[in-house]
Amino acid sequence: MDIFINGVLFQDNYDVAENHGFSHSMEVDSWQIASLLKPGNNIIRVEFEDDPAAQTHYWIKELMLKN
Repeated sequence: MDIFINGVLFQDNYDVAENHGFSHSMEVDSWQIASLLKPGNNIIRVEFEDDPAAQTHYWIKELMLKN
């Protein structure tokens, strides 16, 4: 999946399983994104990769911003 923050590509072709030892369990990722945030409203967009090799769906349980 691709993750954009305020129109800036933050993660390109991110694969949860690949980044967690090819796990098929629920995984938790944490990233520092403060430098991409601005005062007021921010837009975080998650897009499924338009790739014929994609073989699964992602189930996103929660998105959280904290300081």
